[in-house]
Amino acid sequence: MPRLKVLSGAEVVRVLSIFGFKMASQRGSHIKLRRIEAGGGQQTLTIPNHKS
Repeated sequence: MPRLKVLSGAEVVRVLSIFGFKMASQRGSHIKLRRIEAGGGQQTLTIPNHKS
């Protein structure tokens, strides 16, 4: 099984923006991303903004 690639927080945010997530807020080094689904629900992710 291949190893996963190590990504920075900024790279993860960039990849998730392709899937419709937008930055909702930031507190310290953590970024909250949010997207609205077609059915009206919403998904929220918290990503640590670290180098790896």
